[in-house]
Amino acid sequence: MKVDTGILNSNLTVPEAFFLGAWFNMTHELSLDSERASFLHAINGCQELLILLDFGEAYGGANKRYVVATELHEILQVDPIVKTPEFEKLTQKMLALTIPNEQGESEASVNKSTELMRSHIEEYLTHLNEHYIKVGLNHLESLLFPEVPVDSNDHLKKILTATESIVSGLIASGLSMNELHNYYRHVLTKFVDNEPFSARYQYLKAVLLEHSKYYLIELTVTNRELTERLAQGTEWIFGSLTLKRTEENDKNLIASVTINAKSRISAGMQANELLGEVLDALSFAIPNINLSINKSFKSTDLSTGIEKSIRLHSPVPNHIHKMNYEELERFISSLNNSITDTKLAGAYRQLRINASADNIESRFVGNWTALEALTRDVPLKTNRPGDDERVILAAVSPIAIDYVIKRLRTFKITLVNVNKTAFAIEGGDNFHIDDANVENMFSVLSCPLKANAILQSLDNFPFFKYRLSLFTKLCQNSLELAKNIEKHEQRVSLQIKRLYRARNLLVHDGGRVKNLELLCAYSEHYLKCNLTAITAIISSKPTITNSQVALLRLADTLTDTKLSLNPAIKALRKKQKQGAKSPEKQYQDQNYNNAEELKELIRLFDQPS
Repeated sequence: MKVDTGILNSNLTVPEAFFLGAWFNMTHELSLDSERASFLHAINGCQELLILLDFGEAYGGANKRYVVATELHEILQVDPIVKTPEFEKLTQKMLALTIPNEQGESEASVNKSTELMRSHIEEYLTHLNEHYIKVGLNHLESLLFPEVPVDSNDHLKKILTATESIVSGLIASGLSMNELHNYYRHVLTKFVDNEPFSARYQYLKAVLLEHSKYYLIELTVTNRELTERLAQGTEWIFGSLTLKRTEENDKNLIASVTINAKSRISAGMQANELLGEVLDALSFAIPNINLSINKSFKSTDLSTGIEKSIRLHSPVPNHIHKMNYEELERFISSLNNSITDTKLAGAYRQLRINASADNIESRFVGNWTALEALTRDVPLKTNRPGDDERVILAAVSPIAIDYVIKRLRTFKITLVNVNKTAFAIEGGDNFHIDDANVENMFSVLSCPLKANAILQSLDNFPFFKYRLSLFTKLCQNSLELAKNIEKHEQRVSLQIKRLYRARNLLVHDGGRVKNLELLCAYSEHYLKCNLTAITAIISSKPTITNSQVALLRLADTLTDTKLSLNPAIKALRKKQKQGAKSPEKQYQDQNYNNAEELKELIRLFDQPS
């Protein structure tokens, strides 16, 4: 969770400050994976389905189409923008074509009427590309600046959902996370004198709705040998890209290409990708050649002649938790017990290799390979023994428990960062969280009086307050917390399937994967979650000495923990008959709330400091 204290004196309404907090977290490269904007969007879903329609029955095409169509159906159900009059009729047709089928994937529309499906998807995708961002920004504007001020939680939720949809749509349309965060810094919060926020929002609309332009992009490649092979004054032409020597430096070449794009950064990214393909080919023709592309590039707007130098953005990093002394001791203890585990050693080796790897494709494939090697042979039962299913069964449990622990840790850090660590309970004792570990934070947020005291101090941070209030409700209601953990497991399962499809596209087809940067961040995060879990289990249970048994035990422990949180959790997975009483109603009537086993599981991962 990230908080920008720089906007505290900007005289913003609650909805305006909330929106800025949402955009800030969604586009900040160091946000939690759950706060960072998702690239899951109707645009991406339609694009992927069009690709999968060409698979036919090969490569498990029917199952892949069914999974993607089901996910697209869920996206369309929650996206408020595709429900506006501009999209409503087309959206209803897409919902009908992608609805999950009780008879299974073979009877689904996406597998029975492929040409009809293709026609509808192409029409819908064209409409989304042409109108989605404009309609979305107008819809969000009506929520941010209503005629009668509204700041209820329901209204804030609408703002959050609309913002998520727009940011995800922009990413699906080709904008980078870095570029979207630049809009926050240089458009949304760059106030001039006493102008209202509505003026900043209009500026954002103007920037985002600007038509594509032609940019001349010039990138510098450094390599003396290649420069010497290219005679002075001549150039090599590779389609639309030209490569020629510079007059100033005998080691540098200039790659020039004209790109049609919505922004300079987007044009630079496209040019960098095109140049990368050329250099890949040259590396084959001239063996052992060490080529590097400078991080900065020059862009010229051909309509105005204005020239600017811009720096290429870095890959999206993962939030890094640095081990304290006690955690490092536990980690070393786990190594003593598991030093002969080749799968574990391979995963650590891959992470070390990735730390110095510049190529995003190599990093992604390396992350997936390590995750698959670590998890696929864990002896968990499955009726669908595909490689991705085996990975899902073993890998999801560590990620699910991390979902809880990471939030507790992050909320504590954010409270410290905004100097909110000491609180007073009305008519009771004071308390502070300076030295609270993860288990302590869970106990604090589980107490309604303490949680309310914290929330009441956060009026200046509406987005942070909103997110924390949702989480405190889960901490105080184990029935809902168990269901929330299962929902996260389902989302992660779909994401792992997506990682697997991307890996296959890279390895088997040599294709390019859209939004690979974000997928690489997810794959690294999932790998690290599993390594952290294995460390915790092995260091706490001396009889467990390998990663497979550690993951097996954790999956079993999490199953028991969810059952203790919500005894009806297994029954809730089954389809309920219409009108039947909910399996958990008896527990709701008893005000059931039991998080003791969850606390014990948290204790495995976070020893008291």
